[in-house]
Amino acid sequence: MKLYLLSIIIGINTLLGITYNEVLSQNELESNSLNTHLFTSSSINDKIINSDNLYASPLETSSSAKEDFVQEIKNLGIILKPGNSYTDDSYNTVEELNACAELVFQTLNKVSVDITNNLKILTLYFNNYGRRGLGGGNTVILRCKNVSDMELIGVFIHELGHIKDTGVFKGDFLAGNSEFKDGSQIIFNNDLSLDFYRISFIDELTLKQGSSYMDFVTEYAMTDPFEDFAETFNFYMLHGNEFRSLIASSKKLKQKYDYMKINVFNGQEFYFDKGFSFTSIDKREYDSTLLSYNLKDFLDF
Repeated sequence: MKLYLLSIIIGINTLLGITYNEVLSQNELESNSLNTHLFTSSSINDKIINSDNLYASPLETSSSAKEDFVQEIKNLGIILKPGNSYTDDSYNTVEELNACAELVFQTLNKVSVDITNNLKILTLYFNNYGRRGLGGGNTVILRCKNVSDMELIGVFIHELGHIKDTGVFKGDFLAGNSEFKDGSQIIFNNDLSLDFYRISFIDELTLKQGSSYMDFVTEYAMTDPFEDFAETFNFYMLHGNEFRSLIASSKKLKQKYDYMKINVFNGQEFYFDKGFSFTSIDKREYDSTLLSYNLKDFLDF
């Protein structure tokens, strides 16, 4: 969900020790429909990761750890920030951190290299509430606690959609300004995302006349063109069978499917979901990250 409170953005950037342009090319931090939910609290773990001690290696501290996925992420050239550099009530054991890092690492190995290469700063945080995902530009913040593995991967892929959209697909000023802006950020005329935005939007605030929720994979995708891109990215990858069922009901949805297939996934299609799960072809769920898919098939892919 987009945030337009500049003070919050500046505060988060300050905590991370990086500038606005390094964090998000969107004037936002990303979450979704669960951002206001409070979850059942649990006891605070006795291992506290602080800003002076970036993540300790699970292999150095736990004989039961089979592989150090924290280090695997760092080996990709990603700066891994401690969770309490984002929120000071983030506490985790080494085992919890490694388990989350494993899901993140496995997911990164299933998306295109340009996305992984563009992700430069990653924060994994652990508390009982808060925004499940924030992302854009070259940065992702992800909550690893009180979410299922299936949901965490769904949220992360949504955020990686923002990385592709606002970090990988970038134009230049020589092409001139488009009709779209991302907060204060100008979107230039040769930005590859524009062909997607223009399917449903006149600009970042205005839907095209006659647009319907039927033209979107979820209701949340109608929020703005950036959420449309990220939700469609996630839906294409994790719910391909369902997406292919939906495109029969909307020419715009077919355009979006074809855009993802050609411009984002290089012709690759996916089959991780169990098929058409909506109660009818006329229904749209609010949030794609809460829809089920075959987790084992995804992890084995």
